[in-house]
Amino acid sequence: MDQRDSEKIIRLAREGKQISKIWEEDFPNYDYWEIYVEVHAAGERSSLGIKRMITGRLNKLQTAKKMKFYADFFFMEDTRFIKNGFIASCNV
Repeated sequence: MDQRDSEKIIRLAREGKQISKIWEEDFPNYDYWEIYVEVHAAGERSSLGIKRMITGRLNKLQTAKKMKFYADFFFMEDTRFIKNGFIASCNV
């Protein structure tokens, strides 16, 4: 692979372009896996990989917030229950 092509592939990946789009639109003469290796050898990730990473972190954050809310809610000291077990009042 030419050095100029390699630099352009890496630049496009940094800009967030998917490897499959780089292959289809810019470098159809190369094999998909050649482009993949070039991007990953440079330490870059595909935009799909970055999106999955961000989604995973957001999901963990959302779950952590829910878990903290439920833990605070169920273990608070000033919670009064009525006879059926439903919450009558609490300080939230």
